[in-house]
Amino acid sequence: MAFKGRVGERLTKRVTISTEEAKPVYAHASTNQPWLTFGPIKYLGNKVKIPLDILVPAFPGQTVQAQVTIQGNGKQQFVVLVSVEVEKAFAAVARKPVPIAVSEPISDAGQDDSAKLSLVERLAKWWNGNP
Repeated sequence: MAFKGRVGERLTKRVTISTEEAKPVYAHASTNQPWLTFGPIKYLGNKVKIPLDILVPAFPGQTVQAQVTIQGNGKQQFVVLVSVEVEKAFAAVARKPVPIAVSEPISDAGQDDSAKLSLVERLAKWWNGNP
């Protein structure tokens, strides 16, 4: 089974084990990798559905593999190979800060005392209701 995904993405797939005989099928699954787990197994008479839950591991640009071993009736054993191609991560683009122009009074002549305050001080006075 082959998958492709981004780091941290969740992927799911069901494996179905069945028989043509009119007898119940039982199964148990295990894996050799921590990024592959199993959901609740659904027993449906002569077939069993085993959900595979994959959390794409943090290996960008690599293909990782897991081995799923399914133990069935009468000690039957099936090995399913699972591979996940982990998509490459893109580097974050650094953005330059955008300058903001703040105009201050050019001259103190003819200005009242509030004009001598900085922009922040004037905004604080306005905010507090003292224009």
